[in-house]
Amino acid sequence: MPCQLKNRDDLLDDYLLSRLAGEPLEEFEAHYFGCAECAEELRLRQRVVAAMKEERGYVTAAPPKERVVSRWSLRWRYAGVAFATGLAFFFFSRLLKTPPEKIDAENFVANGYLESLLEQTWQTSEVLITQASPALGENLEGRILFQWQAARAGEKFAGPLTLVIMNNKNVDVFRRSVSGEQYLFEGSLPAGLYYWALEEDGTTIHLGKFLFGKRKASK
Repeated sequence: MPCQLKNRDDLLDDYLLSRLAGEPLEEFEAHYFGCAECAEELRLRQRVVAAMKEERGYVTAAPPKERVVSRWSLRWRYAGVAFATGLAFFFFSRLLKTPPEKIDAENFVANGYLESLLEQTWQTSEVLITQASPALGENLEGRILFQWQAARAGEKFAGPLTLVIMNNKNVDVFRRSVSGEQYLFEGSLPAGLYYWALEEDGTTIHLGKFLFGKRKASK
């Protein structure tokens, strides 16, 4: 059954640009995690945003505050990516049949750019993360408990911060504003390598990574 979500395009754009908060954000995520059509459309738009981010050298998916990205600008790019994707599928779908185990293996390949940032000391914000988990490279399954300790000017800082989960292609798969020192993620993720970040006012202040699920055995 086709998706019946009202103002669907606007909600997808607002979610990608971190414009949703509070009850609208919770309602959209409750719908998104159960709607295959919205999930696929969001993945397409995330690829566009990731390409824009890489083109401009952004570390995080959130655009700088002084830079405004219009919905119409994004939608023209979505249309271009969708057209190119359709052509590629038409010409190569019968020629290229990638085994599932190969697709699975690709999800575990490290992202060179993000790997180079893992050991970086983040000094671009007044907020300092002193402890964080999951531990670097930890193997996880099921629900994921993210925990951290943050300080500002030597005093405990309880947020809000933005928690971001990225796949190994540097594409956001989850983004939410959180307060306190922990967040329990109960969404579903395909098996693979993931990176996670904490942001303060759009600036990355911590970057980590974890493995989720198990690789499929090669035949």
